[in-house]
Amino acid sequence: TSGQFDADINEAFKLNIGMETDEDYRRLWSDIRDGRLPEPTGMFCSVPTLFDSSQAPDGKHTAFIWQCVPYHLKDGGSERWDEISDDYMDRCIDAWRRYAPNLNDKNIIRKVAMSPLDIDRKLYNMKDGGLFMGRLIQGQLEYFRPLPELSGFRTPIDKLYLGGSYCHPGGGIIGAAGMIAAEVIAEDYGLEKWWES
Repeated sequence: TSGQFDADINEAFKLNIGMETDEDYRRLWSDIRDGRLPEPTGMFCSVPTLFDSSQAPDGKHTAFIWQCVPYHLKDGGSERWDEISDDYMDRCIDAWRRYAPNLNDKNIIRKVAMSPLDIDRKLYNMKDGGLFMGRLIQGQLEYFRPLPELSGFRTPIDKLYLGGSYCHPGGGIIGAAGMIAAEVIAEDYGLEKWWES
């Protein structure tokens, strides 16, 4: 149905859905700032297999939803995520269904909730579940990530390169930092790129 509104939507790797008004933005960030669990709005959704079919068997797809939420919940702290993450994931999927009505329980084979607490536990460099790995402050944005001295993906240590959401362009552009790091490595070693930029 979204494709009927704008055909280019079907060509997008990541969709931002649920933020229809300025008030939606204000409410979401107010809830996050105050430690309240927001209604599933302002979600980033993606179906990577539309662009790389090797990630799933023929005729199947992978998908993910990324909803901004607080790590420290006002009611129960971060540990409460262990109790509520599955239910909140289902609420997010229900919200996505308003835009993709064919997304139903019959065609979902497996679901995995990754709360900010889960991310914090599994990925030590993503403190408090922060997918951007570090503060997004003026001196560490865009080309200055993670800090100006290391912004070119190379490090002072020979043959050690950086690549991740802490590098330019940041965690919101999925896979881009890894691709740029691969280009830098290929350039340094005179390797032919086998991918399109």
